[in-house]
Amino acid sequence: MDLREIALNKSQKRHPWELARIRVIKHFIRGLKKEYGKELTILDIGSGDSYLIKELSEEFKEASFYAVDINYDDAYLVKTNSEFASENRKIRVYQSLSAAEAEIQSKVNLILLLDVIEHVSDDVLLLSELAKSPRVDEKTNFLITVPAYQALFCSHDVFLGHYRRYNNTLLRKNISKAGLQVAESGYFFTSLLAPRFLQVFLEKKFTPEKEVTGIGNWDGNRLVSKVFENILYLDFKMSDLVKKLGVTLPGLSNYAVCKRLV
Repeated sequence: MDLREIALNKSQKRHPWELARIRVIKHFIRGLKKEYGKELTILDIGSGDSYLIKELSEEFKEASFYAVDINYDDAYLVKTNSEFASENRKIRVYQSLSAAEAEIQSKVNLILLLDVIEHVSDDVLLLSELAKSPRVDEKTNFLITVPAYQALFCSHDVFLGHYRRYNNTLLRKNISKAGLQVAESGYFFTSLLAPRFLQVFLEKKFTPEKEVTGIGNWDGNRLVSKVFENILYLDFKMSDLVKKLGVTLPGLSNYAVCKRLV
C-alpha cells in the first residue's frame, strides 16, 4: 500500500485490489523463477509499507528481498529491519538504492516496480539509471505495473501524486528509451474499467470529491473482501488465458516484463 494511503488505514484491513494484485505478482514471479531456480535476489523499488514484500516472502522463502522507498525514515528502518530479523525473514529495507546496492552481494534477478514509475516526473531516467546499476545485468528481469489509460486520470491520481497513466504503446516506448527490451506487456483487472469510467465521468460532470482516500479507507468484512479478491484474480486469469490466444483485453492496470539490452 502507498504510504499516503497507509496513514489513513485506521481499520488495518487490506483492500481486495491490493490482495488480488499480490496474487498477480506471485503468478509472474513463479513464471520468472524458472530462469533462476529457488534462490532469487529480488529488489523492490518503491516498496511502500512493505506489506507486499512480506507476503512474497511467505511463498518464496529461499529468496532474498531488498526493499527501497525514499519515504522511509530512520525509525522505520530500525523497527522494520529488526522485526524481519526476529521473524527470520530474508528481507531488508532501505531508504536509498545506493544503500541497498552496498549490501547486495550478487546480481539482482528481479526488480519490482509496482505502481511506481507513474510517481516520477522522468520515468525514462529512473528506468535507465536502474538498468545501469552494478547489480543488474542482461539476465535481470524488470516487472513493472502502472495504472492504465490517461483518459481515466482523476482526483485519485492527483491524491497519489501520479504524473500520468499509461497504455501498452507508451509503456513500451518509455521502457525502450531507457535501454530495456520488453518481453511481454498487457493489462489486467478488466472488470474495474467500467466503475472507474463511471467515477471519472461523474467527477467531470459534478464536483470532485473533497477528500480522496484511495484504498486506505477499505472497511469491508473478511468474507466480502475475499469474494472481491477472488473475482479480481479470476479476472486476471481470464485475461491471461485470452492473451495466450492472441487477444489483449484492456484493464485498469498495465504491466510489462523486460530486460536490459545486451
